[in-house]
This record gives sequence, C-alpha cells and structure tokens, in this order.
Amino acid sequence: MARFTSKLVIKFLTLFSFKFINFRYSAKCKQCDKTFSRKGGGTTSLKLHLKSKHGDKYEELLLLEKDIQQIPHTTKQLTPLQECKKQLSITDSLKNKGAWDENVWSEPSSNVSLLSLTAHGITNKYERVSIILKCEQLEGRHTGEIIANNLNNILKDWGLSTESVHCILRDRGSNMIKAMNMANFTDANCTIHQLQLCVRSTMEIEEFLSWNATYYMMKRILTLKDSLVLYSGAHDIPILNADEWLDLKKCVAILKPFEEITKELSSATATIASVIPLIYTLKNTLETEKSKEETSENFKLMITKMIQDINVRFQDIENNKIYTIATYLDPRFKLKFFTEITKEQVQSEILGILGCSKASRDEGPSSPKRSRNEIPTTSSSNYSHIQSCLAEILSLSDEEEQNIDCGDGVHNQFIVKKTLLNEYNREKRLTLNEDPLLWWKMHTKYHCLSDLVRQYLSPPPGSVPSEQLFSAAGLIYDPLRNRLSGDKAAKLLFVKYNLPLLSFDY
Repeated sequence: MARFTSKLVIKFLTLFSFKFINFRYSAKCKQCDKTFSRKGGGTTSLKLHLKSKHGDKYEELLLLEKDIQQIPHTTKQLTPLQECKKQLSITDSLKNKGAWDENVWSEPSSNVSLLSLTAHGITNKYERVSIILKCEQLEGRHTGEIIANNLNNILKDWGLSTESVHCILRDRGSNMIKAMNMANFTDANCTIHQLQLCVRSTMEIEEFLSWNATYYMMKRILTLKDSLVLYSGAHDIPILNADEWLDLKKCVAILKPFEEITKELSSATATIASVIPLIYTLKNTLETEKSKEETSENFKLMITKMIQDINVRFQDIENNKIYTIATYLDPRFKLKFFTEITKEQVQSEILGILGCSKASRDEGPSSPKRSRNEIPTTSSSNYSHIQSCLAEILSLSDEEEQNIDCGDGVHNQFIVKKTLLNEYNREKRLTLNEDPLLWWKMHTKYHCLSDLVRQYLSPPPGSVPSEQLFSAAGLIYDPLRNRLSGDKAAKLLFVKYNLPLLSFDY
C-alpha cells in the first residue's frame, strides 16, 4: 500500500512545486504559475484548481486515486496479532503436558490488580518454552472463586483442558490454594517463597524488609572491615567490637546457602527436580555450620529453628510425585536423595504410568550407550558454595549405580520397563553443570520415558517468571504515570514478554 501512496505524492510533485519561505508553506502550479497557500497542509484546494483549470491533469489524478482505493484494506499477509497467535499456539509449541505458574500483583496508588499465567513446557526437540498465556486486569476482591473463574476462562481462550496442565506453581495464599481446589488443578508451592518465609520467621524480619538486602549489607561490611576500622579510629567513630564482628561473620555464613539456593532456583533453566537435592544440601550445610566449635549457643538455637521450619514447610515433598519423579528423571540426581522405600515408590509410580500410557507401546529406536564425555561440560570451578556441597554429596556413592537388581529376565511388559529403568539407574550421573535435557535428547533408547521427561521436568521451582513480569509492571506505574488502565498495562506486558518468541519479527 505504501508504494501507491508514494505514486500519488510523485504525481502532485509533477503538477506543483512546493516551497517553504519565511516560515510559510506554498504550492505553485506548474501549468499556470498560480500560487496557493499551504497553511492547512491539505490538497483540496490543489485538486479544485486542477478540476477547474486543467481538466486533463485532474482526470489523471482521479484515475490514480481510483487505483489506490481499489486495493483491499485486508491483506493476505498475517497481522502481528495473527502471527502471535500462530506462533504462540499451545498445540504447536507445547504438545505435551506442561506446567503453569500464576500470581497476582496490585498497585495501590493506581488501584490496579493484574493476574498473570505463564505456561512452561518442553518441545519434542527438548527445548524449554515459556509463554505468557494471559496477563489481565483482576477486578474486585481477589477471592478464590474469582481466581478460579479467571483460570477456567483462560483455558477456554486457548482451547486447553485441565488434563493438559501438569501442575500450577503458586504461593501459599489461602485464596490461591482455594482457587486450585475449586478449579481442580494439581498445584505446588513456590519453593523460593517458602525459603524466604523460613528466613523471615527465624530472624523475625518485618514484612516490608528484605533479608537479602540485609545479607548483602552485612557481607559488604565484612569486605570493608579493615577500611571501616581505620576510618573510625581516625575520626573517633564507634565501631563493632571483636565479638560483634564474629557474630556478623556467622550471620553471613548462615544466610549464604539461602542466598545461593535462591539464585540457583531463580535461574531460567532451573526445574522442580532441583528442589529435593537443594533442600537436602541446605539442611546438611546448616548442620555442618551448627557443629562448628566457634558457633555460639544463640546461633545454634537459630540454626535449629531454621532446620525445624524447613522440615515443616517441606515435609511433604518426598511424598509428592511432582517432586520425586522429576528428581528421578533428572540424570544429575536420580535416586541419590531417596530412602529405600521412596526409591521403590518412585519407580513403581513410573511403571504404573507407563503401563497405561501410549508411550509404553512405542519403544523407539535403540541407541548405543554413550559416555558422559560426549556431552559438553563446563568447569566445576564456577560452583557456588552450595553447589560444591551438593556435588560432594553426589560424588560419595557413585558405586550404587552399579549395584541395582536387573530383574529375573521374564519377557513381559512390566519386566521390559523395569529392566529399562534399571539400565537408566546404572547410567553415570551427570555433573551439576551438564544439561539433563541434552542427555535425554541423546539417549534415544529411553524413548518410552520421553513424555514423562517433558511433563515432569517442565515445572520451574517457583513463580519467578510471573514475578519478573510484575517487576516490569512496577516500572510502568509511578507517581507521575498512574492513570494507565489495568487493561492497557496488561496488554503491554503480554506483548513485551511474548515478542522475543517471535525473534521480534512481526
């Protein structure tokens, strides 16, 4: 359409000469040298002149305009919105069961509340995909009924059923829990939120304060200790005594694993499979810190309270198949962190799922056993303290991978699947820096487990994507820009976070 508009402009340029003199626009007819004011910027007076004085030129102009008007307003090319719908189609991008995370955000100054829902899945090429399914204004009270109705409406908009949702990540709000029960969704707590509550309750930090900021402040003070002591001595400023410096150092040591785990679980590639190993490592690290000679009784009491709080908040994860099956299907962990009873339960659960799934009838091609050297690895020198502790725990019992019963060789479906699981158990565990999805992509002989892998490794450990979305919402609203409607803000956020999926080609 743009090229026809340019033809019309060129036609006017052949008939008139346009000038800008003394801050005034004018047009001069090239046929009769008559000058016209161009103050309004329109072309009506120019057309009337051609019609009354130069009929032949006017007819040429009409023919050109008629050609332009015959071009249909709708084109066969997809509009950006149509392209988004095509590219973001769940049936194309997330053919397997996926996980969702949801959250609600409010801006008191603008009286705006937004509900976000993000879908997470793994494609047939073992690539992670995250799509903002909906970001919409939430009006009225944030009750469980309203949230449940909104979730069901989003399902209808995308043509999805509840069976296509593996689980939904949420916080511990009573309205969220009620909404999940009413909508009949399988749900799980946000692990990161749970960890934050552990620290808050133990250290009795006010709701509006961030323990992370306190941790970074204490860590920075310890880094600048020598400079602070010198400066305070030169300017007669009170400074911490020796015992207080030791207490500060101990506080940093206790909070450090929480901070590192929070970062680990907040990464874009983190999955719910890491929760059980990291919680186990966290408790082990705290117990080690508690047993040190320099740890005072007050700090021992604090650590004990933390561990008790962790046990209460995460007491059910080893009985929840969302966590246990995901951990087992991660080649970095497998059965390492389970009791003997849990090991049997997890494998029995998987065998039960395979027995009634379509994948159990499709073995897929067999592939030769690959060594872990075929998978690109990165140096472990970049491990954080908590990762180093986890790697040490994983390295303590590699021999268990060689001592698993292979079954009695009876050729029935159950034994075939059981033998396949035993073979998977004997595979060398990956290091923490290796990609579990790449491992599954390369080991095609475990084809019958592929649907389970895509389903159970799809959930993130928390609702970080929704939190990131609402961080951007906080940037949209400020004291000087608080009249934007919630509906427009939701659309801006939806477009901002989904356009990268199109590589900004729209």
